[in-house]
Amino acid sequence: MIHLLDDILQEMVPDYKKNVDTSLRDVVYVAGPYAGNVDINTNKACEVGHIATKKGLASFVPHPCILMNVYGKDEILKERQNGIVSTLSIISHIGSIENSHLWVIQNEDGTYSPGTQTEIIIWRKIKTKLNLPDNVVIKKYKEWIEYGE
Repeated sequence: MIHLLDDILQEMVPDYKKNVDTSLRDVVYVAGPYAGNVDINTNKACEVGHIATKKGLASFVPHPCILMNVYGKDEILKERQNGIVSTLSIISHIGSIENSHLWVIQNEDGTYSPGTQTEIIIWRKIKTKLNLPDNVVIKKYKEWIEYGE
């Protein structure tokens, strides 16, 4: 499995390996506040996702998907609820992977948004039930930026 991606890329684009490390990367789910100023919060989450990518992880950031109505329109209750189930399904799948990670953007006052709090709870319950390492890192946005420098 570890060489599967490398093998496929070599078949499709023979000189691909010359440009980038093609080894399979651990996945990180980026959780953080969305509501409020959705543009600022989405940009912050994407920046943390970019830091994860620079650190050699494969990041998943749900914020732009929510912003672009991938899971439905957030302002329509039924679609919002379906969207919540979609993102929680994604975090559940990612959490069930042994070497997956959860990176959390904590509010400046040390709290979490209700959605982020739910994501943390689900993540930890899945990791515990599957007897997998927690792999949770929690930082305020400014701390994530410093970590990325």
